[in-house]
Amino acid sequence: MLKICPSTIDSQILRTDFLTPLKEFKISKYPKTLKELAINVNDLLEREFIGKEIKDIQLTILTEFFSDKLKMKEKKF
Repeated sequence: MLKICPSTIDSQILRTDFLTPLKEFKISKYPKTLKELAINVNDLLEREFIGKEIKDIQLTILTEFFSDKLKMKEKKF
């Protein structure tokens, strides 16, 4: 939704409880894709995970972010 219509957040058509997570996504509090995770496929292959295990681990990590059990490190430029 944010990709298609970024102004959705600024509109007043969304419920407040739905708006907060959207704003957190916009400021990059959470990774939006598996590619944004600090751990990638090569890291998991090095640890001898294979096939579906890799996708399952990445999805678990992503879920942990969404439940606030994990935090993203701040990027320092």
